Amino acid sequence: MNDDARLTSCLSTTLTIFRSDLAIRIFLALLPHPSSLQALSASTESSPSSITRTSHDLTCLGLVDRSHGTYGLSRTGEQFTTLYISLMETVERANPGAEDKTGKSLVHRHIMTWEVIGHILRSPILISALLAMSDHGMSRTDLRDLTGSRTASLTPRMQWLRQHHLVNEWKGEYHLTTAGNEVASRLRTLIRFTRVAVDHHEFWRHHTLDGIPAFAMENLGDLWESRIISGRHDDPYTIHTHFFQAVADAEYICAVCDYVLPRIAQAIPHHVRPGIPIEVVISPRAAARMVREPDLQYLGHLENYDTIRFFVADIPPSLGISLTDTTMTLKLSHTGTDIFDTSRSLVSEAADAHRWAMRLFRFFRDGAVPLEEFLAGRNR
Repeated sequence: MNDDARLTSCLSTTLTIFRSDLAIRIFLALLPHPSSLQALSASTESSPSSITRTSHDLTCLGLVDRSHGTYGLSRTGEQFTTLYISLMETVERANPGAEDKTGKSLVHRHIMTWEVIGHILRSPILISALLAMSDHGMSRTDLRDLTGSRTASLTPRMQWLRQHHLVNEWKGEYHLTTAGNEVASRLRTLIRFTRVAVDHHEFWRHHTLDGIPAFAMENLGDLWESRIISGRHDDPYTIHTHFFQAVADAEYICAVCDYVLPRIAQAIPHHVRPGIPIEVVISPRAAARMVREPDLQYLGHLENYDTIRFFVADIPPSLGISLTDTTMTLKLSHTGTDIFDTSRSLVSEAADAHRWAMRLFRFFRDGAVPLEEFLAGRNR
């Protein structure tokens, strides 16, 4: 089963957001700024009671925050809305004969496109078909086998996609149009993001996401095949145990962090094979601590690791990632504080998550300077 097939096989939680368009109206109305119940009711053209029920569900999913009678988007809610707008704009371009959007609010533009977007998002068959055809054309038989639907059910859906300029039929196969390919791409990104945002909403709710760069937030859905590891009362060292298991057989190690744990440095010779490349991007603050006691004595344990290289860059204090050839680990600070959470990590062994973390690591390393060069500049 490929990635898209695995993704569409577990859509039930994701699709709850799209059972009605009111949830989308709320997202779009809150994107500019938080709003009171009365103002939200007016901007979404919905009753206060409907707003209250739907916003409660969205709050439980970690996408909407409510404080002192005011509604606002969480960080994941903001990103979800941005991705939805990208999908909406793609559908608008695919139907150039639609009503002119000039001067229209986001909510009104959503209402204009919901017939198409809602029809797709509430149909697992259409979602599966669009994602599958983004790689190659598919026959009616292939689509029927993929979606598990009968011809009588599949045929009108494919006709609907053709009517909306998303699919063409040629030599017995269905192919996505240029617009259809773009819709499928935006749809995949939105569904993946929704999956990881909803599945791990408690993790995102209790951690600061401001340190994650925009490009990484946009592609946070690449972490959809991930899990949370937490320290337990009966085993408070779960996180460290997982880290040492991950690095024990690693071919390489990359990391970005605003801190250097001396005890980790002390333990590396007991868990990491000598000779493998290790690259660590640290903050100026961490670099300054490394050359002073007591950190300096612990770093002496790395003297036999001549393949370890430290780089210094202005990295967010709220972000920490570690990456080997098999495992990605993401750590964040607690919401509203500078306290780094060492008791919970998001981890993944999936290829998409590995690419996401490697791109993030290279983003910081490419703007960094070697530790020796940084220290030499401080001593001038």
